[in-house]
Amino acid sequence: MVDYIKIGAIVSVHGINGEVKIYPITDNPDRFMDLDYVFIGKDESEPVRYDVKKVRIYNGFPLVQFKSVNDRNAAELLREYNIYVDRENTVKLPEGRYLICDLINSDIYEDDKKIGVLTDVLQTGANDVYVVKELNGNELLLPVIKDCILNVDIQNNRIDVHVMEGLRDDPI
Repeated sequence: MVDYIKIGAIVSVHGINGEVKIYPITDNPDRFMDLDYVFIGKDESEPVRYDVKKVRIYNGFPLVQFKSVNDRNAAELLREYNIYVDRENTVKLPEGRYLICDLINSDIYEDDKKIGVLTDVLQTGANDVYVVKELNGNELLLPVIKDCILNVDIQNNRIDVHVMEGLRDDPI
């Protein structure tokens, strides 16, 4: 599991007091309102902690001012950096829901036989779809429905599935 979860990117500065405009990649931009601190970096390998001074939503985008960033010039240096939260500050998900970053690279099993690895999750609206790279190199799309996704075990990096008839172009 990853230690830091990306929740947005700094796209511009706002005003002269050091506020930055965030492009959120979270279902709820209001989640920024409850953060005391975030981590900022080009990637999740070595982000730096920034304490939040204030947050407001403007035209659907969070505007954030950090305690250590007090003017436009300092804020400008953060442009195009990503915003991360640590595990402690992730949104608490209901039972049976998972962070996509925790699902990626999970081993996919059918009848206790490994058939591939989860490479992506498509969010279609009706239900998510798991993109699986099968061991034979084919791509398999699995709808996230109870008849198809039997068990998700994040701790063991394993997802048990039933590949319903018609989902494979060429049966294994």
